[in-house]
Amino acid sequence: MYGRMAVAQGAGVGGGSLIFANVVVDAPRDTFDEGWPPEITFDELRPYYERVGEMLGVQPLPPGQLTRRYRLIQEAARSTGQAARFRALPLAVTFDPAWHYGLEDPFSGRHSSCPRSFR
Repeated sequence: MYGRMAVAQGAGVGGGSLIFANVVVDAPRDTFDEGWPPEITFDELRPYYERVGEMLGVQPLPPGQLTRRYRLIQEAARSTGQAARFRALPLAVTFDPAWHYGLEDPFSGRHSSCPRSFR
C-alpha cells in the first residue's frame, strides 16, 4: 500500500474457464451464414454442442440459488422492456439442487459436496 494507491496482482491457470467463466452458449445459427467453409454449419456442429454440454453437465443456475444481483438485473430488464431478452445462461458448473440462501449458515463448508482437499 502506498498512501492512496494499492496494487492488486493475480495469476490463474485454467485457460477457457478464466475467460468465459464457465458460460456455455452455442453460436447462433446465423453465425455460419457467411465466412465459414460450407462444411461447417450449425446443423453439423449441433451434435457436438450437445455432447460437450452433456460432458460438462451444463445447466442454468437453479431457481433457489439466484443471487440478489441476478434478481436486480432481471428486474432492470423487465423495467426497460427487455424481459424477453433476459435469461439464465447455461453454465458448466455442478450445483447442489438442495442448497439455497435460506439454509442456516449457507456459506459453511458443511454444505459443500467438494472433497475436503478442495475447500
